[in-house]
Amino acid sequence: MERYYRICNQNVGKVARITDRRGRVHVGRIVRVTPQKVFISPMIRRGAPGYGYGWWGGWG
Repeated sequence: MERYYRICNQNVGKVARITDRRGRVHVGRIVRVTPQKVFISPMIRRGAPGYGYGWWGGWG
């Protein structure tokens, strides 16, 4: 877990693809990191219908 914290912390501000414990894939810019969670601002896919979401939760 500490390894992932370090990797995410070094990449704050960059776009990442994160797979959570349930296998769901999340793509967005890393905005904050805690030892238990990674907070991302989701990327809006081109051609995707609907509205962009605000802040997604964190994934550990």
